[in-house]
Amino acid sequence: MQGPKIRRLYYSTKEVSEIVRISPQMLKDWEQSIPGFKPTKSKSGRRLYKPEDMKTIEKIKELKEIGHTDKEINRLLKDSNVQKTVSTGGETKENKSGRVLLLYEIYNGLREILHILE
Repeated sequence: MQGPKIRRLYYSTKEVSEIVRISPQMLKDWEQSIPGFKPTKSKSGRRLYKPEDMKTIEKIKELKEIGHTDKEINRLLKDSNVQKTVSTGGETKENKSGRVLLLYEIYNGLREILHILE
């Protein structure tokens, strides 16, 4: 029986890029264009990503895939009440984003449970 896997406190740009499957340059671009997304930097200036940052990166990636702009993504990341947006003429981007974020959080929770069970 194996012991629990060690979780890291910080990940490098290269590691995050490989895990999330986006280019390192895209991570740097998001840091510039989405004010709500700022990774920690070491004393030498290297970007260090916490597990929470990786969740944010995955949320940004999901929101980009459904067509949100950087400005909308920044607002959605700040707004914890995305799901309260109601549309009268069909589903809005905010409602879709709220569902995506909720499903993503459920998915991550299930992954953590699976990790614990292993």
